[in-house]
Amino acid sequence: MDYRIILKELEQDKEFKKYSSNWLEEKIKAKEIYIWGAGQDGKNAASLIKESSIFVVAFIDMNSQKHIGQEIECINPKDMDLSKVKGLLLSSKDYEQEMEERFLSMLTVDSIRDIYVYSWCDLRNQLVRDWLYAHGKINLSSLLHIGCNSDLFYFGDYKSWIEAEMDAKNHIKSSGYDNTSIFEQVVKAYELCHKGEAVFERDGVAFYKPYYSHDFLAAIFEAQAELGEKLCVLDFGGSLGSTYFQHKKILKKLGADWNIIEQPHFVKYGRERIEDISFFIMLKIASEKKK
Repeated sequence: MDYRIILKELEQDKEFKKYSSNWLEEKIKAKEIYIWGAGQDGKNAASLIKESSIFVVAFIDMNSQKHIGQEIECINPKDMDLSKVKGLLLSSKDYEQEMEERFLSMLTVDSIRDIYVYSWCDLRNQLVRDWLYAHGKINLSSLLHIGCNSDLFYFGDYKSWIEAEMDAKNHIKSSGYDNTSIFEQVVKAYELCHKGEAVFERDGVAFYKPYYSHDFLAAIFEAQAELGEKLCVLDFGGSLGSTYFQHKKILKKLGADWNIIEQPHFVKYGRERIEDISFFIMLKIASEKKK
C-alpha cells in the first residue's frame, strides 16, 4: 500500500480534509510545530497540517534556500535556538534517523523533555489507515495485515488461556514464547549487543543500526514532563531489555529507572548479567521493591 499516492488522492476530498484536521489535532499535542525537512514530504505535511488549528512555524533544513519566497519560512538549524521548539515533525522517512540524531545532539536533556517529536511517515500512514477503515474502504482483517506477509492466523473460542495455548501447540510445531529455542535466540542476539557488535535486539533478531520509535519517545517525554521527576518504567514482557537498549542513549540521559516483568528464565539471566535493568517475575514483587 503506497500511502503517499493514496494521500495525494484523498487531499482533494473536502470530507477527508475535515477528518484529517480533527485527527491531527488529536494526535499532535503541540500547538506550534516545526517541520524538519523542506522536501516534498515536508511540503505535503505542511499543507495538511495548515488545515488544522496547529501552527506551522517554519521548516528546518540544512539547505534553507529551498523555500525562499514561500509562505512558510525555512531556517537552517545552525541559525536558530532549538530550545524554543516545542513541537517537531520529522518529514522524511529516509533521513529520520539523521534528523533526530542532529536535533538531539543540539539540545540539553532539560530542553528535550519539553518537546514533542513526531514522524510524518508514521502519522501519515496511520491517518490513511484510520480514514480507510472508518469509511469502509478496508476491513479490520485487511487493516491488521497491511504490510504483513504472514499466513499465520489465530481464531476460535476458548474457555481459558491454557486451552487456547494447547490448541496452538497442536497446530504449529512449537510452543509459545516459553520455548527454550526462543530464549536461546534472544540471548544470542543480546550478547551481540553486549559485545558492541549490534545496537539492539528485538524478538531474537539483532539490529545493527540505531532506530528510535518516535511514538514511544513522545510518550516518555510527555510522562516525564507531567511527572516532573525521574521516570520509573515497568516493562511487561520486556525480554532482556529490547525497548530499553533500543532507546538507551536517550533513556540514560533522562535517568529512567527501567524494570522488566518476564518469565523466570529471562529474569534469572537478566539479574545475573544485565546491570542497567531490574528484573521481576511478579508485579507484586516489583511494586514492593520500588516503594
